[in-house]
Amino acid sequence: MLLFVSVLLVASAFGQSTNNEVHQIQQKIHHEVTQLYHGADVNQNGEFDKGDMHSLFTKYDLNPKDGTVTKNEFVSSFAAANNLGGVASGLFLELDMDKSGGITDHDLNLFFAKIDTDDNGHVSKHEFVNYFNQLFTALLILSLNHPGAA
Repeated sequence: MLLFVSVLLVASAFGQSTNNEVHQIQQKIHHEVTQLYHGADVNQNGEFDKGDMHSLFTKYDLNPKDGTVTKNEFVSSFAAANNLGGVASGLFLELDMDKSGGITDHDLNLFFAKIDTDDNGHVSKHEFVNYFNQLFTALLILSLNHPGAA
């Protein structure tokens, strides 16, 4: 329900109000999130696990000796890797769970626990897609209403 309300807000921000246009926006976000899921399943086992998450962020840490992915490192790497660069800053803020200004292993563990809604140690495709559909919809709304915020 939250996703639908969010999509309606996005549609009104674009000046669109028909069900067809809302559906198109929902489909676009869902497509991008599904693509993100397939890229995030680094070990191709059909689930997003802690190993996948740490593999991804190892690539984003341009200074691996410090063990921290800075906002600049994350935003530039994330934007270069997919079509979701517009939400990169907002996603960084979501991943920086302790609000220290950098993403560390501690942040990744906290974030993983947050999206592993059934607490089984794996994030299913459903859990991943559901979480990121809602997050990216909210970030899209923010970016439309406050350019540069997300």
